[in-house]
Amino acid sequence: MNKPKALGMHIYAGGFTLGMRLSLEVLGHLERYRLGNETSRRNLQLPIFKELEGVTSEGMAARASEETRDVQVVYGNPPCVAFSRLGKGLGSRHATIRDWWDVVRVGARLRPEVMILECVQQAWTKGRDLVEQVAAEGRTWGAKPYVFLTDAWLHGAAQLRARFHLMLSRVQLIFPEPIQGVTTGATVRETLARLDQSGLRRTYDPKELLVARFYRWMEPYVEPGQNIRKVWHHLMGHRIATGGKGCPPFIAQRVGLDRPAPTFAGGHDFIHPTEWRPLSPQEMGVLSGYPSNYTFHHRVPEAYREVAKAVMPPMGVYLGAVCKFAIERGIG
Repeated sequence: MNKPKALGMHIYAGGFTLGMRLSLEVLGHLERYRLGNETSRRNLQLPIFKELEGVTSEGMAARASEETRDVQVVYGNPPCVAFSRLGKGLGSRHATIRDWWDVVRVGARLRPEVMILECVQQAWTKGRDLVEQVAAEGRTWGAKPYVFLTDAWLHGAAQLRARFHLMLSRVQLIFPEPIQGVTTGATVRETLARLDQSGLRRTYDPKELLVARFYRWMEPYVEPGQNIRKVWHHLMGHRIATGGKGCPPFIAQRVGLDRPAPTFAGGHDFIHPTEWRPLSPQEMGVLSGYPSNYTFHHRVPEAYREVAKAVMPPMGVYLGAVCKFAIERGIG
């Protein structure tokens, strides 16, 4: 049986597609931004790839209908900044919400069996008005809304990454149990060991992998799994963990070994558990579920952003299987 056809949007370095294509025939990506495009091109070798910066959501929908036929799944990972700390509380009023509507307008034009929007879980808790607007749009083409909250670690990644998925579907979706549980999930130790054993470790310039100058002196004091800012405040004798001169960023931490990695945010602030240096983009990649031979075609810091923005491949595997089963089952 032929795989259902799919179109990806806002995919960046390609993690979402890498997983989805196991169950779906991915025709290509429609992208508004350039981040990750070269990485996707080289690793995935997609037959369609359009960069549409400056084009309206309606224009993207028109282009999608020109370039693709009989698409049954549209999936997208628009920027999550509107619902993060960097979004300054603007939520659905943030400029990047336009990127959500890119996916929705393409869905309305193509009327797929399933449309998926992935975001941080705050999109559900702080952006309920936007979710309801998108759900109402889906009903105009006969799609029922589903909200799916999960963590990529439960689906095979060695990283904690809680995520929200709004899925508009004209077929009934069934969500099976995740493949791993709280006591059996992947860990940093075993995942980095597999990278070492693969012989595919990419060599980065040591100058690109330096701990931030203002807390390089902290190496003897920070154990694997500890938040560097909290240790800094303890050493400085501060009772309240706020900012200050020389204070590390709140996300800075030394990654633990026998646990999943924390959620990567795209930067130098995630320190290797046994070496006093940042994790390399390739190490972040395998901890996100990419294979060892997946190459990020930029130097740091852009490669860090590619890893952090993309949906993890294990989540794509799971969601692709959900879509394929529902479409083949064909129950509305």
